[in-house]
Parts: sequence; structure tokens; C-alpha cells
Amino acid sequence: MRADAEIREEVVRELAREPQLSDADAIAVAVQDGAVTLTGHAADYAEKVAADRAAARVRGVRAVADDVQVRVPGQPRDDSDLARVIARILPGDSQIPEGAVRARVQSGWVTLEGEVEFDQQRRAVEQLVRNLRGVLAVTNDIQVVPR
Repeated sequence: MRADAEIREEVVRELAREPQLSDADAIAVAVQDGAVTLTGHAADYAEKVAADRAAARVRGVRAVADDVQVRVPGQPRDDSDLARVIARILPGDSQIPEGAVRARVQSGWVTLEGEVEFDQQRRAVEQLVRNLRGVLAVTNDIQVVPR
């Protein structure tokens, strides 16, 4: 079993190498018994997810507690504006059948609902939404229902 200090150093290096993180130094790492706790802040939800995944890639990590907060730079986007942007981009994605997915936005938290035929479609919708400015978190409740 790897020592916690060794795991911590490797997680810090992995965060620094992660291209999606604009400021890896904004994320602190603690390790106890192979459980990694990430704290600090990220510029958007996609960065938060990238930090979590980077930590999980390190050998010896048994669990990741992601306490990274999303701090949107500049003027925050309100929920109605975010909902309008999501409503505009969903029908534009050719992978997703029109009307198959709905989104709810509350305090920057987006909940995705609906049914798609393939898991790839489910993941594609989440990817589209999590990269939008103003999204603080995403709950993907889209069901995969094969025909």
C-alpha cells in the first residue's frame, strides 16, 4: 500500500498536468488512508469534474471527496439566462432527439431529465451542459431506454 504522503504528491502532480484546469494551485489536496479530499475552487463545473477525475486516476486512491467549489469569474449568470442557453443548444445537437431531454436550473444547479436510446447520448448532453458558464453542478437523471 502506498503512503498517504506519496499519494498526495502524485495527486498534486496529476492536477498540475490536467489541461482542463486553469489554476491547479487553487485546489488543495489532503489524503488519509487512501481517501483523497479536494478543496478550493474551480472556474467552472467542467474544471471541478476534471479535478475529481485526475485525482481518481492516481494509483492508490481508494475514494475521492470532492469539496471543490465552483466560482464563476465575472458577472454570474442567472438561472433564467442559463435555462434559455440550454434550451437553445439542446435541439441543435444532432445526437439528441428533439424533445427527448429537459433541463431544470436552480441556483446554477442543472438537473437533466428525459429518455434517450443510447448512453452515449446521455453523456453527450451532460458534456454540453457542464461546459456552460454559470453551471455550478449537474445531476444527470436522463434514462437510457433502448428501442
